[in-house]
Amino acid sequence: MKKKAERFMAILLSVMFISLGLPSNSFGKEIEKRQEVNKEHIDVNNSKDLEKFSDDFFEKNMKEYSVPGVAISVVKDGKEVFKKGYGYSNIEEKVLVNPDKTVFPAASISKLFTATAIMQLYEEGKLDLNKNIDNYINPYKIINNYKEPVTCSNLLTHSSGVDEASELNGSTRDEKLIKSQEYYMDTHIPKVVREPNAVSRYCNEGYNLLGYIVEKVSGITYEEYVKKNILETLKMDSSLTRLKNSNTAKGYEFIKGTYNEIPLAYQYTSGSSGMNVTVKDMENFMIAHLNNGQFKENRILKEETSIKMKDKQFSNSDSLPGMGYGFIRSNRNGQEIIKHEGALPGYTSTLFLIPKEKLGIYVATNSLNPLPFNFEEEFLNYFYPSTSNTFNKIKKNKTKDFSRYEGIYRNYDGISKSNIMKIGFLFDSSMDMRITDNKDGTLTLKEYTLAKEEITTTIIEKKDGVFARKDGRGDFAFKINDNGKVNYAFNDVSHNSFEKISFFQTRTFNITIFIIAMVVFIINIIGIMVLFIKRKLKQIGHKSCRSIKLIRTVNLIIGVLNIGGMVGATIIAMVMVSINDFKFAYLLYIFLGALIASTVLSICGLFILIYTWVKKVGEKSEKRYFAFLTIVNFIFIWFIYYFNFLGFKI
Repeated sequence: MKKKAERFMAILLSVMFISLGLPSNSFGKEIEKRQEVNKEHIDVNNSKDLEKFSDDFFEKNMKEYSVPGVAISVVKDGKEVFKKGYGYSNIEEKVLVNPDKTVFPAASISKLFTATAIMQLYEEGKLDLNKNIDNYINPYKIINNYKEPVTCSNLLTHSSGVDEASELNGSTRDEKLIKSQEYYMDTHIPKVVREPNAVSRYCNEGYNLLGYIVEKVSGITYEEYVKKNILETLKMDSSLTRLKNSNTAKGYEFIKGTYNEIPLAYQYTSGSSGMNVTVKDMENFMIAHLNNGQFKENRILKEETSIKMKDKQFSNSDSLPGMGYGFIRSNRNGQEIIKHEGALPGYTSTLFLIPKEKLGIYVATNSLNPLPFNFEEEFLNYFYPSTSNTFNKIKKNKTKDFSRYEGIYRNYDGISKSNIMKIGFLFDSSMDMRITDNKDGTLTLKEYTLAKEEITTTIIEKKDGVFARKDGRGDFAFKINDNGKVNYAFNDVSHNSFEKISFFQTRTFNITIFIIAMVVFIINIIGIMVLFIKRKLKQIGHKSCRSIKLIRTVNLIIGVLNIGGMVGATIIAMVMVSINDFKFAYLLYIFLGALIASTVLSICGLFILIYTWVKKVGEKSEKRYFAFLTIVNFIFIWFIYYFNFLGFKI
């Protein structure tokens, strides 16, 4: 099921759109120190070097990851220095990728367009970044039980605490069936699940809200606003919002030696993932932001607004690069980088800028793969090599107890906590990281890269709660609550927050609970069927009392309802998200209703069991067996409650 699980995570949970950002102005001094190590680097202006590097990289990696097509553009000092297409945009018709014409969905890089639109409205005085967004989304209101309000600033930096929305009923493959943003808001009421302004955790729903705010504040649709105020201003004539055209690359997945097309889905809201652009057009967008809002004779933002957008506005730790408004920031190889990445079923992309170098790179592909993410690292290592790493300069503190940091931490990026999509973490081990105390003044960190590859490294404390990594991948930090307990861990991916979890929240525990419960239900069903057959054949002389017969029947029904309800609801949800169609919703409600019925019967079964013990009826062995079944039933009730399958939280 591993292959299907990957697709499930890509489609059911809207992938996890990840981004390794890199910092801006706030880290000037630190960057200057690092740049002493790598003042000399290969000239990126040399298009021959760029082409040689790109050709070698894409030839190797397109084969390794079975990527059908790629386009890349590089800008430097306000002009294009390299642009090229590789492979096919349409395999069936053998259409080659054309960097000037082939349109690729930008996926989550679209969030930069939404952030730019919000900043335009901000500088026009039409909205306040620090005002409660309830003022801008009337008649809707966010479900927020915390004192701290949710603001545009929070949403832009992923620090709002808003939960991820369900992927059900949020998109369609039929252009004629695209619903309005109001319809989306009606069916996806935003809910705050953690204190706003506490930690940054990637949230697509937050940018869906920002897209809706653009509509409400501007008075025109999001698509019209972006076209008029960004695309036309930047001469991005081949790009579209939400819709596709005849030049749009087909998305593919590679299964068992065959490329299978994945139709592009139309989102009901464009704020988080609505742009479809050519790499040629994206050059203009990159140049504008590298020039602090200026593109040729046009300007999309005032200089001070553009700088504000790129500066650190929120960080999970003072020692980490943090988030700008839309832009993700990080430090790698002594360079300040601001960026965003994107992924959709059938497409992956990355955009990263090095402002001090006036350098911008955009890579787009037509399959879901780690190639763009790997390109970032290899590009930096080749053109901006660095040997600077503070890890070896730090002395181990062998007398300090680091055991409080030990444990498993989970990144809920792209995963909802308040609807049935929460079950997604059972399908993806890469959401968890593990910290182990080595008892020698260091910790061992096990986590996953953007390519879903597990890496293990050692970290050592450089100051209280902040650690240096042996592998040089930025700093690592922990957050400690008011009770002195560690509750979060942060790597240098600016919007990542890894929440420390208890044993009952671990994948191993929950998968074990599920398997044991399913096995017990199946064995019980088979056992009752065998007993029934034997009695029909008169091979058993002993007859149970009425109460035992009743509780046996109740547990038979409970087992059938639990198996059918849980498995059926999961499969139907997966199918509806994978085909971007909500037409089987009635089946989902039936399966979830079966779980409610099984819960009610479990309670009834408990009362019947208590009655048999109090009245001393039935064989003790039978009552002990049904006591065991009752315990399993209630553990399973906890399981479906924990994953939001108890009720209609879809």
